[in-house]
Amino acid sequence: MKRVTSSMRRIVCAAASAALALSLVPAAAVSALAEEAAAGTGSTETSGQPAPEQPTLVTDPSQAQPAVSLSCSWEKGSWAKAKTVSAGVTKSFAKSNGKLQRIRASISLPKQELADGVTYTTGIEYRVMTGGSWGDWVKGEKAAAGVSGKAAQKIAIRLDPTTTVAEHYTLAYRVTLKGCSQLAWTNNSADAEELFASTGAQADGYAISGLELTLVPKGSEPAAGNVPAAISDNSFSASYKLKTTSSIDTASKLGSTAGSASKSAKNGVRIAASSDSELAGSISYKVYQKGKGWSASAKQGAYAGSSSSKAYLMGIKMYRSGQLKNFTDLYYRVYLKGYGWMGWAKNGELAGTTSYEGFPVSAYQVKLVSKGAAAPGKTANASSGKEGVLKEPAIAKRMQAKAKNMSSKTNYLLMTDTTYCRTAVFTGSKGNWT
Repeated sequence: MKRVTSSMRRIVCAAASAALALSLVPAAAVSALAEEAAAGTGSTETSGQPAPEQPTLVTDPSQAQPAVSLSCSWEKGSWAKAKTVSAGVTKSFAKSNGKLQRIRASISLPKQELADGVTYTTGIEYRVMTGGSWGDWVKGEKAAAGVSGKAAQKIAIRLDPTTTVAEHYTLAYRVTLKGCSQLAWTNNSADAEELFASTGAQADGYAISGLELTLVPKGSEPAAGNVPAAISDNSFSASYKLKTTSSIDTASKLGSTAGSASKSAKNGVRIAASSDSELAGSISYKVYQKGKGWSASAKQGAYAGSSSSKAYLMGIKMYRSGQLKNFTDLYYRVYLKGYGWMGWAKNGELAGTTSYEGFPVSAYQVKLVSKGAAAPGKTANASSGKEGVLKEPAIAKRMQAKAKNMSSKTNYLLMTDTTYCRTAVFTGSKGNWT
């Protein structure tokens, strides 16, 4: 047996003391430590992760802060990532050169908890017009409104009027029409049972390329501004007239004819036009007259041009301003005696000619269409310069004028124009060659 040294005795005694100390921890203290650990209030070490954010307690419905989640589906694309529109915040939804097709939305009270006895209901509804027809109202919870593959013409969004959120908040929205300016803010207030405020345009040629949404307290709705919230049929309204050497002929509606499209019609000498559109703005115009050149511009019903019967119209230019310019294109065409209808010109282009006399304007037509929409007809040969569509008819007129007083021993007359290297054969007799 080995001899026990004094140092070995000290180690054994220290170990025994430690064991005794552990065994003498009071039971009450152990219980208290266990309760602290269960409650998470003790000083034990953690994993380093932040404590979860505690929800805000809502004790009064007016304190709630709702938020709308909205997603859009665009032409030739899938659903875009949803954006959250919190109370007092405005969010934009747009796609470059895109056309809106469908929307889906939901509403909630994020990171908020209702106190005992507090009731707060939410709900959102929306619908989309395609092909001139409204779809049904769609309830929230991310259900889709609209038709895949078809462009949305107009949209309507509202907070469910039967809910608490509609008593305290207004959901306002506006759209941008492709190639145009933004329309005005609109909203569906909860003050009426039938809520049909909408934004967009039903007319052909328009497409929604952007949407803005804001959720604001009642009474804080954004101002509408001086533009409409939607484009309607009343946006395309104008009247125009042609003054001839003996009368005034007024077109009753867009696309109809002012004047007479016939060879025997009286020559036009002056024009006047005015916009009757709900869109702010005006129509202005000027005319080119034989022997006078371009007239001063006139607008909104005032005549442009000289009233001299010898200064017949040869060409016109027409313009639009204000909201008309932002949302429409202005097309017009002229009828030239001795030629016929020219092609459609638009937005300040020349309709008619400034180069060839002998082709008086005896009629014209005007059309307002959606900005960027197709022309109402052919646009080729809307005007003619020295090498334009009137060159050959002008040469023929010149030769016929020269042939008028010539005679022939037969019923035929052969003429050559050495300036333009043209040969013409006429039939008839002196003074009546055709």
